[in-house]
Amino acid sequence: MVGTDLAMELWVYKEEMLLGKGLLNAKKNELTMEGKLLVPTVSFARVYRDKAVEVCRQEMEEGILCVVVETRYGFYTVWREKVDTKTERSSPPLPQPIDANFMDNCQRELAKYIGPISKFIIEEMIEENPGISKKELIEKLALQIPNESQRLEFKSYFSSL
Repeated sequence: MVGTDLAMELWVYKEEMLLGKGLLNAKKNELTMEGKLLVPTVSFARVYRDKAVEVCRQEMEEGILCVVVETRYGFYTVWREKVDTKTERSSPPLPQPIDANFMDNCQRELAKYIGPISKFIIEEMIEENPGISKKELIEKLALQIPNESQRLEFKSYFSSL
């Protein structure tokens, strides 16, 4: 079993390391590994790290290059080789992963209404709802704002999702 755990560890990379080596382009949401383009598929809260690794392992068994990236927030995003759209249509759509830039925007906007506790609320929300979509996260976060007009203002900021 130790060998299996070690093999799983090889698929988990720190976001900072990938950015530092120029492999991860956060603006384009692209990662280059072994000369192949990878795209994010789904994110998991830190308590579901093993689930992220398992998803990646299954992709690798199907011959698709896959890695798990630990973000600066401690979430785990599964990145997989970008495949032909015809092939991708046959599988059910995965929710858009919640990236670090989106987390920063959520925290900044929510803090306008409820203060610095927003960071902890967001982290807890994602931990309790692994695989949550961006749209669902915004809906849940809006419920934390007591004032109705401010709640609507918060939601309208993210209405383009």
